[in-house]
Amino acid sequence: QVAILFGRESSGLANDELEYCHTMLQIPANEEFSSLNVASAVQIICYELLYASLASGHNSGFAEQGEPVTAEQMQQFYEHLEACMTDIGFYDPEKPKRLMRRMKRLFNRARPDQNEMNILRGLLAAAQDAARDGKK
Repeated sequence: QVAILFGRESSGLANDELEYCHTMLQIPANEEFSSLNVASAVQIICYELLYASLASGHNSGFAEQGEPVTAEQMQQFYEHLEACMTDIGFYDPEKPKRLMRRMKRLFNRARPDQNEMNILRGLLAAAQDAARDGKK
């Protein structure tokens, strides 16, 4: 399942709304008229999706992969990733900057399947165990 979020004509999406997005795009526009009517933006995106779908022969991109993970599983992974990075001293939640947003962007581009997610979650658990045991 896919959801497409469209921002406000004047300001786009808010930062908390962007957190839900796996991929972001911007429709190029004339600088003098930089905002688009939302209905026009929907038409453009639908056209581009149809064009890309026809050009690719309706390939979903998951032919070589196993079952893709759900949005809920990805969110659980991000929470585990943040906890692990905190536990090993790589991430300071008091000074987060943009690290988690960039990590989300990285893993969303990778589109892990169920097996790959199991590997990643196992790696995070092992790193946390090692941190708790004082291993390097």
